[in-house]
Amino acid sequence: MALTDKAVKGLKPKQHPYRVSDKGGTKGLNIQVTPAGSKIWQMRYTRDGKERFHTLEPYPGMSLANARDRVKDLKERLKTGLPIDRQSVEAEQCSVPTVKIMIDGYLDDMQDRGCSSADQVRYRLDKYVTPAIGDKIANKVTETDIKAILGGIYRDGHRTLANRVRSYIISAYKWAKRHDNDYRSTTGVRFDIAVNPALEIPRDTAAEQVVDRVLTWTEIGQFWYACSDIMSTQMRLALQLGLVTGGQRPSEFLGISDPEINKEQMMWTLPAKRAKNGRTHIIPLTRTALRIIELAQKIRRGGEYLFPNMRDQGRPAGNDAIYHAVVKLCERTGADPWTPKDIRTTFKTLGGEIGLTKEIRDRLQNHAMSDVSSRHYDHYDYMTEKREALEEWEAVLLDKYKLSDKITK
Repeated sequence: MALTDKAVKGLKPKQHPYRVSDKGGTKGLNIQVTPAGSKIWQMRYTRDGKERFHTLEPYPGMSLANARDRVKDLKERLKTGLPIDRQSVEAEQCSVPTVKIMIDGYLDDMQDRGCSSADQVRYRLDKYVTPAIGDKIANKVTETDIKAILGGIYRDGHRTLANRVRSYIISAYKWAKRHDNDYRSTTGVRFDIAVNPALEIPRDTAAEQVVDRVLTWTEIGQFWYACSDIMSTQMRLALQLGLVTGGQRPSEFLGISDPEINKEQMMWTLPAKRAKNGRTHIIPLTRTALRIIELAQKIRRGGEYLFPNMRDQGRPAGNDAIYHAVVKLCERTGADPWTPKDIRTTFKTLGGEIGLTKEIRDRLQNHAMSDVSSRHYDHYDYMTEKREALEEWEAVLLDKYKLSDKITK
């Protein structure tokens, strides 16, 4: 019988390695199970009258469907006399300007420029774009291809996300054109982009209406005390940290890691590469903020990130995770919809109400100071003023709004 995902997952290790073939599925596809429990795809073929096995990639990194496609491609290469060893195949693929090659180059460029959103963009492109058109030649992609991707996202109810993915595709194609014109490039790849296939596809402007909200005490209390049935402890702690540190950007407090935290000096140093304005930002930590950080470190399952990605402990949780956590919270509690970035607006507004100056609120949120004096001459770090402001903010939250400083799991 043909293999199924369920059957592959259920294969148990034995004392010696063994293979299971995809009978009734793709001829020549096997999966080898080692005594340690590893599962590795292989292709069985015959050359010079001898049975041979070509190793592919481990499962589940390579899915059953992808393994079947790879075997079919390799069989075609064998028929035409082309080599199937990994180095030859990869070298040939690197010279073909596919959408995946273009996206990888675009993302590498984002990383090199220190874009704080690079990981989030990678996740979304890998989820929605690469599986659909990753193997297509980049300059052969049509508007119809892009509309199919965006339409699927739209129909799933993610209108703003469809706009975001459209923007990423446009930017990737713009990068490809710059790459072709860059005399410093040594990749040997030319994308030859004549038309950006996403550029003429209209944005869903109705999905982009910005409505900044100031959270009420009830709404703050709903996430501050949210039980695990309504919101995961990880997301609850992240929102709490965002609030008590003065409304930092969601991507910034979600990406906080151990090296950024100095418990002795009670400071969080946001590196320039993660800051929107490209400038290092130092945020004082209050006692409540430290309690939140210590609990997050205690309950995480590994890695250096306080709020790790559920599927990959080596990456922080993405904005999508906390956005959907807030959507779920609002649905379960009946609250009017709000988004994680509204915590930033809430601090900015309520901080003003309690007497914090606009300048110190701007500095706490790492706004770029536009006046000549601030940009060129003022090198004072305002750490004392920022710490006093956050301690005053903490006192209001704990006293006036009666938030508990006993941060619990």
